[in-house]
Amino acid sequence: MGIIIEIILQLAIEFLISVIPDMGLACLSHIFKRPPMQSPVLAALGYGVLGLIIGGGSLLVFPNSFTKSTGTRVVTLFLAPIAAGICMTGLRMYREKRGKELARIESFFFGALLALGIAAVRFVYAQHANVD
Repeated sequence: MGIIIEIILQLAIEFLISVIPDMGLACLSHIFKRPPMQSPVLAALGYGVLGLIIGGGSLLVFPNSFTKSTGTRVVTLFLAPIAAGICMTGLRMYREKRGKELARIESFFFGALLALGIAAVRFVYAQHANVD
C-alpha cells in the first residue's frame, strides 16, 4: 500500500511541476502575443530542455526522492511522462470544447516529453535511500 501512495504522490507532484510552467507560458504568450514556434522539432527540443531545467530546479526545492525503493523510482520514471501526456491531452480536449486558444504543449507527445525531462533528472540526481 505504501508503494502505491509513493507512486501517486510522485505522479501528482511531477504533474504539478509540468502544468504550472505550461500555464505560465500560456499567460506570457498572451501578454506578448508572440506567434507560436513553427518547427515541431525545435519545439520538442525546447520542451525537452525545459524539462531538464525544471527537473534541476526542482532538486533545489526537493533534493530527496519522493519514493525510496529503486523499483518504484523506475516505475515512476516511465509512468510520470505517460500520466502527464494523458493529462495534457485531456486539458487540450477541455480547452477545445470551450473554444480556447491551444498551446503546443497541450498534446500527449509534448506534455510527456517535458515530464520525461523532469523525471529523468530527478531519477538520476535526487538523493534516495535504497530500501530494496
